[in-house]
Amino acid sequence: MQAAVPRTWIVIVSMLAKVNAARLTPRQFWLTIARRGGWIGRKRDGRPGWKVIWRGWYDIHMMVQGAELQTTAQNDLPKCG
Repeated sequence: MQAAVPRTWIVIVSMLAKVNAARLTPRQFWLTIARRGGWIGRKRDGRPGWKVIWRGWYDIHMMVQGAELQTTAQNDLPKCG
């Protein structure tokens, strides 16, 4: 069964959350994205809004694209020897 979220996203978000990728919960996933978007998460802040989620999602999306480009570039390099 395939996950709803690509593996690259899970790995990057788990690194930002400082949690093992296998133990990353959906709540940690979304709160990490919200924190990346500027949500502080104090006691009385309430839930993160869509604007904050969007900013965090965009930021992490750029990281995912960079990681995928790096992987592609490494696979396309000619081998020496």
